[in-house]
Amino acid sequence: MSGVCTPLVTGMSIITESGKGISVRLKPGERWRFKLNKAHENMLSVTKGEDVCLVLTVSQFYKDFKIIEREG
Repeated sequence: MSGVCTPLVTGMSIITESGKGISVRLKPGERWRFKLNKAHENMLSVTKGEDVCLVLTVSQFYKDFKIIEREG
């Protein structure tokens, strides 16, 4: 599963295992690419250009992103 998606939310906070976190700003209408994560079959990699890559569970992806078009 791969293709193009757009955020449904304006941002998300990500907390690492060490307890540190970051905030990612998302803009509904932006075009992001998504594909299955090769290392974890129940996760998707969502990328914006070469700078940002989020790895989300499939359920989190569908909560925060809308698929615009599918590939393959």
